[in-house]
Amino acid sequence: MHWHALCFGNDLGGLVLLRDCKGVLMDQFQALLECEGNWTGSNRIQTTPTDTIQESISRLAVTPILNRTFLRIDQEWSWEGQPQSGSFLIGYSQESKQASVHWIDSWHNGVRVMPLVGGFENTGEGKCMLVVNGTFPVEPGVDWGWRITFQFYGEQLKIDMVCLPPEGFPEVGWVWSEFKRI
Repeated sequence: MHWHALCFGNDLGGLVLLRDCKGVLMDQFQALLECEGNWTGSNRIQTTPTDTIQESISRLAVTPILNRTFLRIDQEWSWEGQPQSGSFLIGYSQESKQASVHWIDSWHNGVRVMPLVGGFENTGEGKCMLVVNGTFPVEPGVDWGWRITFQFYGEQLKIDMVCLPPEGFPEVGWVWSEFKRI
């Protein structure tokens, strides 16, 4: 049986507690762990503001691992008819209130792992969100970045990604994925 997390405004000194459908209080990482299972939805990618949005069917498998101390999210989608996949490994420190994510991806990252860090935010709309940021090298020049948000509420899970250019460059690269539990 899965319990589905809903955000309520029980903010206790920076720790937002959530109630599952049985009314049990839990922290935000625990609520994210409760997204365990299989999900289906859509993946939309726009590489520049003038490019057409490419949309494909997408699937997620959300798996708590190592005694529920980490969460692995595996995603499949396609780009121009070619299958793609990626994974997020998410950990969370209760002491520092910091999340760490390692992201691998067949389309965005090639053969490298991108580390990202961040934390949970309560959106005030009955939703919770994990927001993480990381950078990648661009030769020659200044590093670029990614900001990834994981929103989870009830039977919906949303992952949004934006590529963050150095200051003075135009924004490029967006990914929007929305899922419902299977």
